[in-house]
Amino acid sequence: MAFDPFGDHTEKGYLRNIAGVSDPEMVKRLEHRSVISNIKQALGDLQTGKPLTYQDVLKTHGTLFKDVYPWAGKDRFAVGREEAKLTGDPSKRDLGGMITKGPVAFMPSSHTERGVDYALAMGNDPKTMRASPGEVMGHLAYAHPFLDGNGRTLMAVHGELAARAGIHIDWSKTNKIKYLVALTNEINNPGSNALDSYLKPFVREGSLSLSDRQKVFTGLPGLSKPDERPVLTLVTGPDSASRDAVIRDTKLGSSSEHVTGQQDQLAAIGQGKSLTVASTLGDDQTKDLIDQAKQAGFEVHVKFAGKLGIDDEMRSALKSLSEVLPKADRVQIFEGEGANVREVVDKSDQSLSLKSPKPWAVDVVISDEARKIEVTNDLAMKEKHLDRLQEAARSGNEAQQQLVNNAQDFKETLERLKAKDRGIDGWEESGEQKSKSVSRRPSRREEGYGL
Repeated sequence: MAFDPFGDHTEKGYLRNIAGVSDPEMVKRLEHRSVISNIKQALGDLQTGKPLTYQDVLKTHGTLFKDVYPWAGKDRFAVGREEAKLTGDPSKRDLGGMITKGPVAFMPSSHTERGVDYALAMGNDPKTMRASPGEVMGHLAYAHPFLDGNGRTLMAVHGELAARAGIHIDWSKTNKIKYLVALTNEINNPGSNALDSYLKPFVREGSLSLSDRQKVFTGLPGLSKPDERPVLTLVTGPDSASRDAVIRDTKLGSSSEHVTGQQDQLAAIGQGKSLTVASTLGDDQTKDLIDQAKQAGFEVHVKFAGKLGIDDEMRSALKSLSEVLPKADRVQIFEGEGANVREVVDKSDQSLSLKSPKPWAVDVVISDEARKIEVTNDLAMKEKHLDRLQEAARSGNEAQQQLVNNAQDFKETLERLKAKDRGIDGWEESGEQKSKSVSRRPSRREEGYGL
């Protein structure tokens, strides 16, 4: 399921790209072409001789992606406000407001400028940049200012900051998967030294020339893109014929080889190769495989083929599914018997799709969203999961639909808390307050830097 913040992916193209192309893979190729064509200008424009600012970051994104997106150079907060103004729908202000990828929840859109400013306050100081290039990258990545193109934009900015500090990172010696694992740990645990520890062996003395930086940038496409992680796909369910049908009908393809032996599965994970495994989920071997994959930076996708009716075997399978869901980045649920299965739920951190599911499938979604509401302290994330709980309940039976009204009361409470916590227009503050906010180490609680 493609990332679709505008809600019109099929009509106006993936992320409303200029070409109107709806296939995300084709858009990625257009992005690559735009970046290669414009990287020299983007890197050159960063050599201002002055401390880098948020406007420099916006300009870099605009230059790199101007051939693909009409919103290139605008952060997701600005895109949301513009969409709300154009449509007359105030709710569009939250377009792209909260973005998660796998285990990472990025900054709310209203805070991205503040997050980048904090990173630049560190990176513009040569002494700090030399000592903590990983921490600077972690703060930049956590801010995640744009709907797409963050990794390449921030890599260009980070390279300029490193050059000003008289160092460079030998990215050719790094391992993409290990880098992404360290970056994820750095984002989730600021100040943990996770990314600095990983990058330390690859930091070199001396600034790279503009042409050398261009070669490095174009030679390592996608290095900092967390959405390019390898995938462990678990096909599961109580009926082996249904599992086989799911594997066949979803056409997993050669990029995700069906691996059967445990040693071969672990070897594939060690090599960073996507793989597909048929499993009942309940055994310790599968749980260990999931843990190994997560530690190696993999995404975990679960495809569950459930029976139409509920029996003891189905209950056991659903129990095992509920235990795995907290570690899954994407879940697809299929219903049917034998070879006749159809997809009824497609659920990830970015999206939820329901196609007339049976009540048991609705219960799976409701239970998972309720768990996520309980475990997060982020008010915006609570609201997001509450919306999805309501969406699932509306597609269920009469008893499940009653949850919609109950959830609405909780939603109104959240709105009051958000209004009190943020203010009507989204955290405006004085220049003196802002300078203080970037002079201390951040505490990433519910709204980003504890502001």
